[in-house]
Amino acid sequence: MATRKAFLFVALAILACASPVFAATYTVDLSPYVNTGFTNSWFINGAEFAPIIGSTAGDQGVIFNVANVPDGNGGYNNFWYGLYGGPGSPTGPPGSFTIPITQPGIQSVYILSDTRFGVAGNTEFSVTFTFNSASGPSLTEYFVGGVNTQDYNYNPTTDGASGPNGINPDTWFVDASGTEWLHWTAWTFSPNQGNLYSITFNQIDGTDGAIIAGVDISEDQGSPAPEPSFYGFLAVGLAGFALARPARRRSRRSE
Repeated sequence: MATRKAFLFVALAILACASPVFAATYTVDLSPYVNTGFTNSWFINGAEFAPIIGSTAGDQGVIFNVANVPDGNGGYNNFWYGLYGGPGSPTGPPGSFTIPITQPGIQSVYILSDTRFGVAGNTEFSVTFTFNSASGPSLTEYFVGGVNTQDYNYNPTTDGASGPNGINPDTWFVDASGTEWLHWTAWTFSPNQGNLYSITFNQIDGTDGAIIAGVDISEDQGSPAPEPSFYGFLAVGLAGFALARPARRRSRRSE
């Protein structure tokens, strides 16, 4: 009996400590950053990006918390536009915005974006990841037409990378008819880079406005790794307590 209990204890300990712990993923609310005072439909084929309003998984299973801010005209603003000129002026100079990151240990970032228009080979906008502090080390990545960003229209002729034979694996369709799309792009950082402090988007091109519709941040680098968890240690402790009780009873009987 003692051998059987000892084996059970060891088995519980191994299973509990090997239980995988899945890292948390956070969807960033872009509501404070979307342009206010204009209507999305000025740019998006005379209609809203209605299917992506709210939290949705698109056609690739990637969930983004898309903004849902009333535009004052019976519709909603659900993205940041890089060339917004202010109320009453749908176009303006290149802009930027910064998202502060408060969660420590972020290792992956996913961005849902594209452009209004778009030219193959043209540098449209950029994203800068800053680590540790506002003045800490940073990494800037560029979105280039036909490479990692495209026109939001399916099969556009401006970016040279669309069509049935050129669909990227990160395509994220946003309407049932397949006439509008966005793309999601992922970055994974090394723990040696430090804690992600902020994410900044900068419009670069003066004609092809960036559309930033969703940002996810994650503590996971892509695949959850087995590691000891609180419940694993709790199971070990309970198993040990259960095995210890009969031993105490036997010792009392022998006194």
